[in-house]
Amino acid sequence: MVAGVVMAVVLAGLWYGVFELTGLLWWNAAGGGTVPPPAPVVFEAVDTEWVDLDAYLRTHPRWSG
Repeated sequence: MVAGVVMAVVLAGLWYGVFELTGLLWWNAAGGGTVPPPAPVVFEAVDTEWVDLDAYLRTHPRWSG
């Protein structure tokens, strides 16, 4: 019982230390509005001009998947 309480206090102290180091304590948080979400990621189209699909299908006639 005592060991469990000691472990809980040690764990709480470690969590407090982590949040103190990273600055994420709720009483240090800036008040105000919310942060807007980031812009969506835009992916460029992959260049597939070099792929010869007919040659691939001739050498790999059976699709497994």
